[in-house]
Amino acid sequence: MAAAVRTKLAALGAAFALASCGGGGGGALPSGPTAHGAAAALTFFIPAPSSPAAHQRRPAYLPSTTQSIVVTVTNADGTPLSPPIAPIVTNVGPTSPACSSAGGGLQCTVNVNVPQGALLFFVAAYAGANGGGAVLSSGSTTSTIGTGPNSVAVTLSNVAQYVGSNVTGQSAQIVSIDHEANTFSTSNVDGSGASSGTFTTLPNGDLKATITASTNGTPIGAIAYVKENAGGAASYIATNSASPNADGSATGGDFGNLVALSPCLTSGSFPINIVTVAGPSWSSAPASNQAYAYGTVTITSGELVASGNSFTISGTALSSSPSSPVSCQNGVWGGGANSSAMFDPQGAVVVADGTSNGSSPNQTGNLGFRAPSAPLSLSDIAAQSYEAFSGGSTTVSGSTVVYETPFSASPSGSGSLTACPYTNFEADTVSTANCSTVTLTSQPFPGLILGTATDSSGSSQFAAAAGQVNGKYVLYVFSVSTGGQPLNLTLMQR
Repeated sequence: MAAAVRTKLAALGAAFALASCGGGGGGALPSGPTAHGAAAALTFFIPAPSSPAAHQRRPAYLPSTTQSIVVTVTNADGTPLSPPIAPIVTNVGPTSPACSSAGGGLQCTVNVNVPQGALLFFVAAYAGANGGGAVLSSGSTTSTIGTGPNSVAVTLSNVAQYVGSNVTGQSAQIVSIDHEANTFSTSNVDGSGASSGTFTTLPNGDLKATITASTNGTPIGAIAYVKENAGGAASYIATNSASPNADGSATGGDFGNLVALSPCLTSGSFPINIVTVAGPSWSSAPASNQAYAYGTVTITSGELVASGNSFTISGTALSSSPSSPVSCQNGVWGGGANSSAMFDPQGAVVVADGTSNGSSPNQTGNLGFRAPSAPLSLSDIAAQSYEAFSGGSTTVSGSTVVYETPFSASPSGSGSLTACPYTNFEADTVSTANCSTVTLTSQPFPGLILGTATDSSGSSQFAAAAGQVNGKYVLYVFSVSTGGQPLNLTLMQR
């Protein structure tokens, strides 16, 4: 029975990750861009702080405190263009050449050179220059670019909505973050509980969220840390404590992942990569225990079926069979007491297994990405800096214990990173001790990366499903220690 559940979850995870392609509106994907270049213009209005317009909501709304705008352009399904276009960062303000005075504020225009065809445009506004500081407003749209001139309209909002699950994988959650009011709320899609609170922005740009109301068992006053890729994907560690450890770690805390809440697709066929979210009884010994999978999702008339192969951490292939058809409602595929999967327009996926009644499943879901059309550059991935949230669960004296820890990872040579814990997470102070060397060794499928992590205790194997969200790399990692203990991490490029 357990093996059958794992096989189904692997297939479902693959299916849902692929469903993430589309860029909004539902339905099939538009055709891809051509090599012919064109110009596109995005225009925004930034009201003066004292202007009545500062409190109005309009399609191209940007808060009066906006200091920079970042525009990311990808294929309509969220995969990078070839050649890729780097995110366009524009500082805005009275002295910016991109802005001019207009009706109680500033009108700012960002011009981008793009290929012709269907493209996904994502816009985020930041409180600091050069894409720094807190996220203030974000939005995305799919637009078909012709010879021009092209005007691209992106509806922006100060509220970002995400959906995902924590490390226990037992219930999908919808999370709303209001970047103007500095408030957030969460609700389980099965109606089993909710919470809400306020947040502040830390020096590293993360959100420090404090629970002020809860019906889901989260203690009032408890602190969670959220790393957000504005309007695309997010990772969090919920310490479940009002006084967390200075390094951000916690025993009894939760690790979770979120993706942007997106419309349901009605048709399409896509390859996907996923890694396992391991439950407390996962072991590297049984040959049936999945570490990662590669497969295909097909959506026909609003129903999704997945098929593919799963693998152990050592690379041994496991058999797989097509999943049963599932449908999507309000951005969640499956749902209820069964497996549910959530996806982002740019390809990220989070799967929860729906297990309830305090059971300890062997596997609690999957994390992954729609597979790119060609292998990613391992050297380019290893040349970036990341923040990593890790989490795991184990069984101690018959009870399930969850734990989490944040890390900082930076380039350390060709194809490798150095990952170190924090001494003071809120102050963004990183330790120089107890670090690991992370080496990216191979890519058996496009976007699915294998490697090793080495520290003073030895070397461990890992598998990572990698992709780009808003032009930045995100890696979902499954790792097994030398002692056979599983661990999940999410690396988000700074």
